[in-house]
Amino acid sequence: MIGGLHGYRGISDYEVESATGKGWCTWLELLDAWNGEKKSFVPIMRYLLNQYRLPYYWAQAVAVHYVLKRLYDQGPSYLSS
Repeated sequence: MIGGLHGYRGISDYEVESATGKGWCTWLELLDAWNGEKKSFVPIMRYLLNQYRLPYYWAQAVAVHYVLKRLYDQGPSYLSS
C-alpha cells in the first residue's frame, strides 16, 4: 500500500519517524515544497543525504516512497508521457 499507513517496503510511519525524526507525510510535504515532483530519484536522494543527513538506507527509502507515491497518484497517465 503505497499511499496509506505503510510506506516503502511496508515501513510504517512509526518506523520512519523513529529513524528519521519525520513521518511519511512530513517527508512528502518537504519534498513537494522543494519541487521534488520535478526531479528524478537520484537528485531527490542526494538532497535527502545532504540537506537532512539521512543515513543512506533511509534516504533511499524516503526517495523511493516519494517517487512511487507520485507515480501512484498520477495513475496510468504517467505511462503515456
